Amino acid sequence: MHPKVAVIGGGIGGLGAALSLFRAGFDVHVFEQARALREVGAGIQVSPNASRVLHGFWDLATHWRSSVFDRSHFSSAAGMTAAPW
Repeated sequence: MHPKVAVIGGGIGGLGAALSLFRAGFDVHVFEQARALREVGAGIQVSPNASRVLHGFWDLATHWRSSVFDRSHFSSAAGMTAAPW
């Protein structure tokens, strides 16, 4: 019999915790108040340590290669670019 765990919240933190617990052998149930999951906000910044954790969850290198941000085509409203430095 696997221990049961309730995770409250289906955001990135809740889903990350649920995935870790599931892989560790727990019977995980995620509870979210929203009727549907959708994008909220503009984005997230991932630190190097958090990036290593995410790479452990999924094979992110494969997914990121297909959607890498091309900084040579970026410019801000203030005219700043993210061209190679």
